[in-house]
Amino acid sequence: MPARAVLMNADDLGLWPSIDTGIFSAWAQQAIGGSSVFANAPELPAVLAGARAVGLPVGVHLNLTFGNPLSPPEEIPALLGSDGRFMKRALWTLPLPVEQVRAELTRQVQRVVAVGCPPSHLDSHHHVHRYPEVLGVVIELACMLQLPVRAVDADMRETLRGAGIATPDHFSMQFYGERASVETLIALVEASAGGVLEIMTHPGLVTPDLPSGYSAERAVELATLCDPRWQAYLLAHDIALIGYPALREHCQ
Repeated sequence: MPARAVLMNADDLGLWPSIDTGIFSAWAQQAIGGSSVFANAPELPAVLAGARAVGLPVGVHLNLTFGNPLSPPEEIPALLGSDGRFMKRALWTLPLPVEQVRAELTRQVQRVVAVGCPPSHLDSHHHVHRYPEVLGVVIELACMLQLPVRAVDADMRETLRGAGIATPDHFSMQFYGERASVETLIALVEASAGGVLEIMTHPGLVTPDLPSGYSAERAVELATLCDPRWQAYLLAHDIALIGYPALREHCQ
């Protein structure tokens, strides 16, 4: 039995103007159901104003690995390199100090709320909420704000649901790179045992100055998500394309 609904969330809103343009284009073509934003994006107020103007649901793309923190560097030294920016995961000393993680992630959620955008859900850049000390903080924030959370595997799904947090029934990150095709999308839906399947996406447009190793692939994802063959498949099989605001009514 294929999935009853496909949750399409576009990650990385706020990373770069050309990515934002691609995400807004995907939303205008009804190819995604929502997005998630970097709270430390320099132009966050303008980005979220644009999302509100078109009705795009936006969650918080919790981030401990890219760019500048919102916290004073002296409060979260274990998360930063010598330049005061977030360090790569490979350089982390584990376990991460929970107090420092809590301080930064709380500020990220608070900044999105303060700009006037009630978050639709929580997920994380590079899936850092796979780390138990991060997941615990994400659960605290989700329970406090009554928000759904992306579950990247079955164990996390069980943990989240045990805490009373809504999350999709299935999750896939296979729509990526060379596998970002209509055939991949259809295969993922067909392989799901009903319920809601979240497919991670990164649509965007490409510019030479894009600060991401995942660049030209974003335009391929955008074109694929808007491909009439994919849209026709969903329609023919009566499969809803949703965002996080509609999650609860479709989950098993």
